[in-house]
Amino acid sequence: MRTPRPLALLACGLFLLAVAAPLAAYTIYLRDGSQMVAKEKYRVENGRAIITLPNGTETFLDAAEIDVARTEQANRSHLGTAVVVDEGRVGTLANATPPPPRQQLSDLIEARQGGQLRELPEQRRATRPARGPVSVTPAGYKDLLAFTRTPYRDPGVSATLMGFFQNTGADGVLLFQGTNPKRLLVEVTTASEASVFRTLLASASGLLAVREKHGAATLEALELVMTTPQRTRAGQFVLTPDQASGLLGRKLDVSDFYVANVQF
Repeated sequence: MRTPRPLALLACGLFLLAVAAPLAAYTIYLRDGSQMVAKEKYRVENGRAIITLPNGTETFLDAAEIDVARTEQANRSHLGTAVVVDEGRVGTLANATPPPPRQQLSDLIEARQGGQLRELPEQRRATRPARGPVSVTPAGYKDLLAFTRTPYRDPGVSATLMGFFQNTGADGVLLFQGTNPKRLLVEVTTASEASVFRTLLASASGLLAVREKHGAATLEALELVMTTPQRTRAGQFVLTPDQASGLLGRKLDVSDFYVANVQF
């Protein structure tokens, strides 16, 4: 067995976090097979697990998403808590047990709308010629997946924002200039429903942090487009500061926020 190493930060952005003591880190296993690394054990309030990330940021998710038995066993024995974080990607060094099937976003949307199912964000975007500088989705929103990519050129804002996407389970986070100079376009690959929800929370935290650190005039909104590893849609949003504050203030559950605000 490889001997765990202490926290080491390499210039390439890869570091190994090996838990050597109960307070060094706390790994939270989710029922979909993904995981999060927290600063300490989560607490449950009104059915939500409140989680403090290693950088001090507080986030939350539905407590029912947590595999409590596996989480407690792993952290009690300090097994399975060594993870590799590479540019925001988290992978376990231990073999994971295949998770049981669970409700999908399509089920959630259908349930929230009383059986009136809208076109789902998971469906493939139809390939069609764009009419004008920005093509649109079937519902008439600007198609962020087809929008021309221009690199975002403010390294300070980029650095502030990217710090919030660690431990979300998201992969390949890319930042571009948005559809107007006061917007930033974030493109993210999400491999699970839990990753979609955590990416929404991370985007909300990042938007507010950028406005606080760099000035409210820096960004009026984040334009967020999420895809699956197969490049199918996982959700498109235009996230405003008011929406971000409401989401982080727990005025609306993240799953309800998804259904209410996803652009399809």
